[in-house]
Amino acid sequence: MKTLFKITLIFAVVISVLSCKKQKNTITISGKVYKQEISYIYLHEIDKKFAPNKDTTLIKIPVINQQFYYEMSRPKESIILELNYPPNKGTLMYFPLFIEDEDIDINIEGEHQETAIGGKLNEEYKKYKENEKQFLKKDYENIEPLNNCVLVLKEELESNIEELKNLNSKFKEIKYKNKKDSIKNKMISLNKQTEEIYNVFNIIKKKRQKRQKEIYKKEENFKLEYVKNNQTFVSYYFLLRELRSCSYDIEYGNELNIDINKAKSYFESLKKEFPNHPYNKRIEYFITEIEKFKIKNNL
Repeated sequence: MKTLFKITLIFAVVISVLSCKKQKNTITISGKVYKQEISYIYLHEIDKKFAPNKDTTLIKIPVINQQFYYEMSRPKESIILELNYPPNKGTLMYFPLFIEDEDIDINIEGEHQETAIGGKLNEEYKKYKENEKQFLKKDYENIEPLNNCVLVLKEELESNIEELKNLNSKFKEIKYKNKKDSIKNKMISLNKQTEEIYNVFNIIKKKRQKRQKEIYKKEENFKLEYVKNNQTFVSYYFLLRELRSCSYDIEYGNELNIDINKAKSYFESLKKEFPNHPYNKRIEYFITEIEKFKIKNNL
């Protein structure tokens, strides 16, 4: 009798657990933000073609007392939403959220300092970003003096331009010739100094841009190597984003830098892992668009 009671009890517990799992068909996205000025968290659809003038907002979550909470339907398969928040709205610097079957907790500590806990894919992305940061650490350390120099020179230019405006206003107001001459000489001297700073500023800025392009290239190669060696949904996101970015470059006349044959090869491998995923059509569309552009422009 005791044995029968134990079996019945275990059966009841199993049924209860399974029922709970069956009933829970939603997941929650919650978290906190680093400053009070942030009023909303925006979640965008990754499979929409991004352009600054086109709003792809899928979900708008209010932030109250620097915290937010949202409950959504559990997706049938893994999907990606891109998180964005002021002051970043309208930029391409979106943070990906991999939506699986677990609740997600997000901590936004500063601009481009976001972490998401919940699900294997978010953990994989977090580890990837840590490895990428370590890989590029020396490059960012080397570019830091140039960043600081550009910042200092920019502040000097802004200060000088403001001073020139003030002197010009005084020059117009003063009637006495000797005082006008004094202000005029100051303006000539300050204008010469400003031109010299501006020339140096442009030289340093060009050096920094060159370094930034080198870092970006290393970053892209690191990413593509990851896609090549890891047939995961995170790699799938990287490929989709890269192709979408190229489509954006075509639309806005930017330089196109992509090895489309490599991209197609990586896609074929990933498609085997995710044969029926709806994002496949989006990737195929981007590849076709890029190939047509390359043929049209003999690239």
